[in-house]
Amino acid sequence: MKNQLKNIVLSALLLFSSTFIFGQTPPPLGAAKDFVLFTSIGATTAAAPLSQITGDVGSNSAGGTSGFGNINGTEHTNNGTTALAAIDLSIAYINLSGQASIDTLGLVLGSGQTLLSSVYLVEGAGSLIDTLFVDGAGDTSACFVFKINDAFTTATGSVVKLINGAQAHNVFWKVGGAMTMATNTSFKGTVISDGAIVLNTGVNLDGRALSIAGAVTVSGITIGNSGSTPTTGPVAPVLNAISCFAIFTSDGAVTNTGTTNVVGDIGTNNTTASGFNPAGVVGVIHSLPDLSTSQGDSSLDSLYTYLSGLPFDIELSFPALFGRSQVLTPNVYIMNAAAALTDTIFLNAQGDSSAVFVIRIMGALTTGPSPQVVLIGNAKAENVFWQVEGAVTISTGGNFCGIIVANNGAIVLNTGVFLNGKALSTTGAITSANGHVISGTICSFPLPIELMSFTASVKDGYVELNWATASELNNDYFNIERSADGINFTSISKVDGAGNSTQTLNYSIVDDTPLTGISYYRLKQTDYDGKTSYSDLEAVEFNNRNDYSLDIYPNPFSVETSLHTNENLKDASLIFYNSNGQIVKQIENISGQTFTVNRDNLSRGLYFVNLLQNSEVLATSKLIITD
Repeated sequence: MKNQLKNIVLSALLLFSSTFIFGQTPPPLGAAKDFVLFTSIGATTAAAPLSQITGDVGSNSAGGTSGFGNINGTEHTNNGTTALAAIDLSIAYINLSGQASIDTLGLVLGSGQTLLSSVYLVEGAGSLIDTLFVDGAGDTSACFVFKINDAFTTATGSVVKLINGAQAHNVFWKVGGAMTMATNTSFKGTVISDGAIVLNTGVNLDGRALSIAGAVTVSGITIGNSGSTPTTGPVAPVLNAISCFAIFTSDGAVTNTGTTNVVGDIGTNNTTASGFNPAGVVGVIHSLPDLSTSQGDSSLDSLYTYLSGLPFDIELSFPALFGRSQVLTPNVYIMNAAAALTDTIFLNAQGDSSAVFVIRIMGALTTGPSPQVVLIGNAKAENVFWQVEGAVTISTGGNFCGIIVANNGAIVLNTGVFLNGKALSTTGAITSANGHVISGTICSFPLPIELMSFTASVKDGYVELNWATASELNNDYFNIERSADGINFTSISKVDGAGNSTQTLNYSIVDDTPLTGISYYRLKQTDYDGKTSYSDLEAVEFNNRNDYSLDIYPNPFSVETSLHTNENLKDASLIFYNSNGQIVKQIENISGQTFTVNRDNLSRGLYFVNLLQNSEVLATSKLIITD
């Protein structure tokens, strides 16, 4: 019945679309535009390992969707949304088919080939090898249409690279048969296929994979549509008196072991707050309930009421699989059970510093070893809210960002936790040990500096760091600190402060020997009396050679794994570092593209691997060893 409906729709569309469209134009996607994976007829299926999906996934077939784990979007199966998407997808397919071909290409694309905006025809089964450059010639609206009359395949490690302003949302691939992307393909654009679609492990697709007549199957891919409209999340709540506190519980004890540095007030509205060294606290320690804690109690109740009343946008259906390098965008998320954060979660504000994230967990929140909450795309910790219906436990060495609101649950910040945000509980004890908690708001006395901005950006061969202060009070100096993992930081530069100032002051330094891969920077400010405060973290990705990549699969692993590069190497080296930057393993004189690495005597944990040739770092990646 589905096939008959499809044929009727296509026949009707062809009847009213008999004339060619001259000049390449983006097709109307209608209800299909929000899908990154979709089929009109067939199942949409994900196999292990888990994929990183940003966008909707769907099928207009009873086969439905399965196996995806948590996605940053919605799964649709055989409903009104998919019915409309199927019709609109057929219209888009007909539109692309009807665009008059301007240039004819051979069956094999790539090998360094550069193509300008046009409508291209491939008259048979096509393939992509090596690298294809799609050149916008300085026009960000330049449109590219590729009409492949039969099936289309990509070779392992092949790349579609956008240059000179070309945008993925303006690139379209009409495939007249099945579409298969081989392992570690990097692809750009919207694929609309009249056959099955298979995206193999390691595929990175900026665009969409949509089929009008075949199953869609993926395994361990990363996919998102950079052309979609950025979300901004809900309206940020008004914090009122609770904004003064970095650590607070309405009902319970607050205790600390060792030296924990805190920026913000500490207090409880019942029993006591103890164990904090005043020299390490930039704020007031409310040892016993007082007027400020009473006001904080009322404000926290209002904050919780506001967060719990927000309708959710996206359900993360697998709380036990939370994290694992997934990227979330500004939305209200819900997990309807206790959640366990494993490895890393990225929060991407998509360039909007006012965008708000709310992550609602209908149970306790626990974390694996050294959990990471990483802010990217100009996300700010003060706009991230964790509404947890139960206890919260952050593991040793964790790097966590956002305002934690634990309802009727204790909060445990284990040794070395760096919390860029607040730890707030409506009812429950809060404990900490030898860590850092930064609330970003000081209410009890003037800030040593009023930081307007702190940014890190990649330039040609270096990283530039800029910051500005609106005022300075008793400010001795700044340290610029850098980290490979967001946990262990090293000072790379020291800049004198102004002491006292009421004028806007701008500072700038250059890191001319940046780390390869993703690294993190922060600003440490020190007063004349030795007290310190920190900025938010800024993450950058620096690559010495943009044309090299280093992919690891499986990752995490327990015994052995494989490392793959996109180019043949000769007499290269692999150097492995632990999270403290110490060399723990070296492999010399390797050649080819794929290398097998054994665990040997390495313990479980996070490691970084550099690929070198002739003493030049070509690429850097992260790997995780499990038991």
